[in-house]
Amino acid sequence: MGPSEVIVEELRQQIEERRPKRVICVGDAVSRLFSANKLQDDVRIFDNVEMRQKLKPENLNASRRIFFTKNRPGTIDMSSWQAVSEALEAGNAVIVVDGEEDLLALAAMALAPMNSIIVYGQPKVGVVLVVVDKKLKGEVDSILNSMQKG
Repeated sequence: MGPSEVIVEELRQQIEERRPKRVICVGDAVSRLFSANKLQDDVRIFDNVEMRQKLKPENLNASRRIFFTKNRPGTIDMSSWQAVSEALEAGNAVIVVDGEEDLLALAAMALAPMNSIIVYGQPKVGVVLVVVDKKLKGEVDSILNSMQKG
């Protein structure tokens, strides 16, 4: 089994064992990994850019609710915050970002119901999976508050 198969099996196992309220993918690499391996997710957030390289747009599944938003690099625009909120509520959704989606992982962590899973890519590190709990929400609130003051 190669490294990507190990990652896929670990993700599949975590999703099956935890039975999360929502599974949210943030980033193009993770979204494509889930799609290619038919892993269950509720919301995908991507911008069609990976490692600063423009990608061919992902085929959007007509059965999913699709949100389009703009999000400037290094920010969480209010329209993007709203898109994440609505997508989490709807489930079976995709958010296509014009700009940069990286910090929308924080919005997803803040807005997702407890016991949700958020999966995102860390460049040159790999795939990161976090479980939304009270501790994580507290840490994210602190980060968001410091961003507002900065």
